[in-house]
Formats: sequence, C-alpha cells, structure tokens
Amino acid sequence: MGDILFADGRRYSREWLDTHEAEAQEVFRAHKHTYPLCLCQRDGVPMHIRELSRTGKLYLARMPMTGPMHRGDCPSYEPIHGKAEEQAREAGLIEELGDGRVVFKVDVGFNIREPAAVSSPPSPAELPQMVQNPQPRLGLLAMMQFLWEQAELHHWHPKMEGRRRYKQVYDRLTEAASRILVKGVPLRQRLYIPEPFYKEQANEIMMRRLEAISRLGRSSAGKRRRFLVMGQLRELEESSENVRLRFAQAGNDLSVVMPRSAWERMLKRWGVKVPEEDSDLGLWGMFLIEHFKGATLHSRAAAVMQTTAHYIPVFRPAEASLAYGLVDSRRRFIKMLAIDGRPSENGPAFLLTDVAEKPVPLYISNRELPAETAVDEWYWHTDRDDMWPPLPVPQSRRSH
Repeated sequence: MGDILFADGRRYSREWLDTHEAEAQEVFRAHKHTYPLCLCQRDGVPMHIRELSRTGKLYLARMPMTGPMHRGDCPSYEPIHGKAEEQAREAGLIEELGDGRVVFKVDVGFNIREPAAVSSPPSPAELPQMVQNPQPRLGLLAMMQFLWEQAELHHWHPKMEGRRRYKQVYDRLTEAASRILVKGVPLRQRLYIPEPFYKEQANEIMMRRLEAISRLGRSSAGKRRRFLVMGQLRELEESSENVRLRFAQAGNDLSVVMPRSAWERMLKRWGVKVPEEDSDLGLWGMFLIEHFKGATLHSRAAAVMQTTAHYIPVFRPAEASLAYGLVDSRRRFIKMLAIDGRPSENGPAFLLTDVAEKPVPLYISNRELPAETAVDEWYWHTDRDDMWPPLPVPQSRRSH
C-alpha cells in the first residue's frame, strides 16, 4: 500500500523514501523528468518530482487535478474543498498548470497610481469605461486558506507530532508561495512572511527583513506598489484610532498599523475573536500593505484565520476542540477549508483518512441532524451534545 513505481521498474514504499533521505534523493534525481506512479490505485496515479526553491531538495508531488484520484488513505489524496472551490475552478479563478504551478485570481490591486496634475477635467472619451460584467476574483482570506492548502498544512498525521514547528510551517508556506501565480508572478514575489527568529542572528534577520520589505514595496522601475505580509500575530495594541499588530518570530520593530474601524469590521465579518494570552489558539493575518516607513507597515485591508498549536485552521470553538481531540487520539485527517470565507456548516469540518479506502466526513452542526444519515458519515450535534460521539475506528485498530 502506498508504493511508488519509477520509470526503471523499481518500486519503493513511501516509508522507505521518507526514512532513507540520502538514498531517496538519488532516486528522485535519477527520475526527475519522469512521472512515477503512485500505486494506491490498481492502475496507478501519475506523480511528478518537484524541487524546493530554497534548498534544492527533491520530493514527490501530485500532478495537477489528481488529488481526488488517489485513495482516501493515501498521503497524496486531496479533496475538492466544497462547492465554492469547485465553482472557482470551473470559472477559471483557480487553474492548475502542467508544471506544478497554480494560477490564483485575487481581488487585490498591487499597482499604485501616483497623483498627476490635471490642468482641466478629462473629456468623456478619456474617462475609463465602466465594466459591465467584471470578472470575479477571490479575496485575501481565500488566498490565505489556499496557500495553507497548497502547503498541505491542513493535513495531519501522528508522525507530525512534535515536528510541526514554525520553521517547517515557514518553509512549506514559502515553497507553496513560489508555485502560486498572482497577477502573472509568483506570490512569493508579492508576499513577506517573517523568517524563523534566532537571537544570535537578530541583526542579520532584521537587515534581511528591511531589505525584503523595501524590495516588495517598489517595482523594478522604482514605483511604489502594494504588497502582502502574512504571519502569526502575538501582540495587539489599541488606541482610539488605530491598532498596531506585531508578529511572532519577529522583533518589535516590525508591526502593521490599521484603522481600528477596519480591524473591528474584519473581525466581525469573519466571526473571529482575538485569542486570550493563555489561549491554545493562534491567530494568523494576511495584510495588504499600502505604504511603509522602515518596518512600520500600514494597511486597510486584511484577513485573519485562527489555528491550533499544530497550525491546523479552525473556524469555530467546536472545530478547535475536535481538532485537538483528533491529534490527541493519534488520528490521521484533513481539515476542510473554504476559499470563499468561513466553511459552511453544510459541509464536513474534517475528513478522517485512517479508516478505509474512502475517507469519513466529520460534520459539526448546531442544527437538527438529518432524518437519515449515511453509514459512512459522522455527525456531532453541538446544541444537543457537549462532547462529540465516538469516532470511527481506525483501520489499523480493527480486529481481523
């Protein structure tokens, strides 16, 4: 189960490829321009070999649009995340290219028009024409969730316990950002994520941060432009007019300033509360930066998303409770996301992938249960039950 068949006829288990890193790199290099087959299905599902842009390390990756073709208990399985994502793909808002890159059409403008002196009002012929049917775009929260999805940070396996730290999250996010095309260029060229902080390298990290922000905020022609900053928030300072937000893994010199009204409006829109100091939840933000002075960044548009300590996105308290329960129970699962905002209660919150060939969807609802539920579905009615009902038994623990 889970073997990979290479072009020379040799097959290796995923476990061997994971535990024999040096030898696996040699195998990947020898087959870099071929298409290995994942044998989770009888006829095999084609894969390809990617290279991490930062380290040059090679790894197995899914071919575009093949995620649902893998078995549910295969590490390469990836569902379509609800009807909104399916519609976005059909509308061309998300388009997977054959080379592993993905086009993502976001409702954000990066160019800044500098004010120009006009001696007289423009004639009607010079005025921009109204677009009757503007092409739809996706927002910042959709982008943040899609980046999480591409980095596969919504997947969990018991082997990840103790190994998913900020450095691994940073590496995955930056690598995924190099494959997502936004406005014709890789998202990584429009996005800053604070790098892992080491006290002995504080000065070097600060200099790299200032250089990166300056580069992102100017085009190759020297014109000002907007850019994105994303990170885990650690501190919030409020005044009557503004809020100042600081990031984990970054010094106090790096902060984002937003109008307080815009910040509160965003929290209300997405139903998010800032976690208390002793909370076991984290808060991630993605900010569209309008201008900056040094490492003080100014924004009026942003999106926020809560995660557990294992960096699994959650959108309501019951999801957080169940996410921790699944991790504590050493279950393997996928957190379902929604590229149009908060996931709907009509869709599953998680997929259990350690139960059988087909994943079991886990639903959390405060509404009445369906009159008839499928045997391969699980429901937790939060208004009726404080604790979730027993979960399906993992395949490995069933008696034969």
